[in-house]
Amino acid sequence: MENIDVLIYSPPKTAGNTIQINLIYNGYKVYYTHDSYFFTNKYPCQENDMSLNSYIEKESRTKKLTIIMVYREYVERAISMFFQSFKYLYNDSTKNVNDVPTNELIDYFNKNIITKFINYNNYNSNINEGFFELFPEEVNNFKDNYNESEGYSVWSKGNIQFVLLKFNNMNNWESILSKIFNKKITLNKSANLTDEKEHYDKYKDFKNNYNLSEEAYNNIYKENGYPTLFSFCLSESEKLDFHNKYKIYKTLIGKSGYLFLQNDSGNEIKIHNENVCNIKENSLNRYKNYKGKYLLTVFPNKSLLYKDFLPDGFDMKYRQAFDVYKKYFENNMIDGLTVLKNIDDTFYKTDTHINLNGAYIIYCTFINKIKELFDIIIEDKNIVIHKKTVASLNELDIGVGDLTWDNNLGNQILDNTEDTYYYSNDFDVIYLKYIISMNDPLRMLVIEDNTLIDKTNDFIDTVLNWEMLSKHIVYKKNKGKLAYKCLIFYDSFLLSTLGLYLELFEEVYLSKSVFTKEIVELINPDYIFEFRVERFLF
Repeated sequence: MENIDVLIYSPPKTAGNTIQINLIYNGYKVYYTHDSYFFTNKYPCQENDMSLNSYIEKESRTKKLTIIMVYREYVERAISMFFQSFKYLYNDSTKNVNDVPTNELIDYFNKNIITKFINYNNYNSNINEGFFELFPEEVNNFKDNYNESEGYSVWSKGNIQFVLLKFNNMNNWESILSKIFNKKITLNKSANLTDEKEHYDKYKDFKNNYNLSEEAYNNIYKENGYPTLFSFCLSESEKLDFHNKYKIYKTLIGKSGYLFLQNDSGNEIKIHNENVCNIKENSLNRYKNYKGKYLLTVFPNKSLLYKDFLPDGFDMKYRQAFDVYKKYFENNMIDGLTVLKNIDDTFYKTDTHINLNGAYIIYCTFINKIKELFDIIIEDKNIVIHKKTVASLNELDIGVGDLTWDNNLGNQILDNTEDTYYYSNDFDVIYLKYIISMNDPLRMLVIEDNTLIDKTNDFIDTVLNWEMLSKHIVYKKNKGKLAYKCLIFYDSFLLSTLGLYLELFEEVYLSKSVFTKEIVELINPDYIFEFRVERFLF
């Protein structure tokens, strides 16, 4: 570790090993340490009898020394560290990260790992600020010499040349380092990168679904302001991408009081603006034996139906997943966008979902479609729909107004939360209104050992809520109705009209899930109906 040309002084998971290996290959003598603590405490496998400051002073006394640090955004780096050191950081060392469900990994990470990183950050400022821990007076030189367009900073003081690179600008490192060293530098960037490792697919799934907790966000960024490198290394668009990527807020504020959903796992806005398709290979094969008795109804994404109210800069035109489904099902499919596109007030302004006005139009369209498709003599239920203006949908306490909730809105401020609520007194509202009674006609079923088990008596005097719907199949038998058995797969867009669909036939089963062959084979229905919002066509 003597007579080095380059000191890489950068935290773990910032590609320091990649730079070290490649600079050695290019003829340089290189030493790599994470910070002053690791330098003096047996890293790597040695005990240093001098401080890092003394070492730097010695190595630069009579010759040029280049010190390189890489800035990688804090949360991104913590996630990478979690996956790299999973067997040491997880509470069960026998587990392989690929065998743990993603939602469990996220929960464990937010409760344990990110907190440890925050505490360490409070103890050791090197986590965010790198060599500014040793050279605090160099912060202004970094700022003054930062090349924003190319994403790096280089400046000299005496025999020391300081270099700061951006991790997410790795594709330009060859060019940048060639300029800095005045020599052609070639890099093999695959060395020790995540996409070369067996946990890459799980890592990618984790990041796609990760939601940074409000507590962690406040501790890292909000309470003390952004760290220096976050503020100066990331452009405004990169900062916005960071907030979007880790779902700091899910609410996108549009025009005329309209709010939209962004950053959920369905990637609603990306689907239509960037031509994203979530369909997995062979995912439609599950339907091949049931198409003759199946009908799919697709609710439109709000951001496509009301695209004129999105902020400027969005070009909502792609429907790749929808087109794949439409080609497969042909006439056995209803396009909710076509049904609703010329009708006003079919979605809430301040909620993700369709309102009763729009949902009832879909219901009537569905009834006409099954009459035509299956030659069934059935009539839709006529209802009178009322509406009222409310200061906020939250005041209704029925689970609507989600885009105004703090966990979705983040620290954004809304000018107005006023909305229109549509309702009817002509049918039973099920979700968050219906109370299970003794001998109730609605039955709550679960599947155990490939058998439907009635668990209704566990919920007497309980309001039917989201958790109950998610974990149970709802069953209703209607004497005097058409003697058919139907199975309905649905998502949250059907919640306001569940009471209408429960009256369709003699036997009706509701499963709040996507189409599942196991459920179909167990119930063996005459007809299968599925309702899915477009962003969850996969």
